[in-house]
Amino acid sequence: MGEMSARIAREIGLPSHTKLVTGGHDVTCAALGTGSIREGIAADILGTAEIFGVTLEN
Repeated sequence: MGEMSARIAREIGLPSHTKLVTGGHDVTCAALGTGSIREGIAADILGTAEIFGVTLEN
């Protein structure tokens, strides 16, 4: 995402060039990767838990 501002880094005791990153939950990322975030496409995602989902119009 970028680097933390020097002011914030100083306030919380981190180096001034601390990188800001993001991540996602495995099921959410799998749904995005399979395309099942689009209407009418289903996905069966299996990991620690099994989630079967399909996106509907409403």
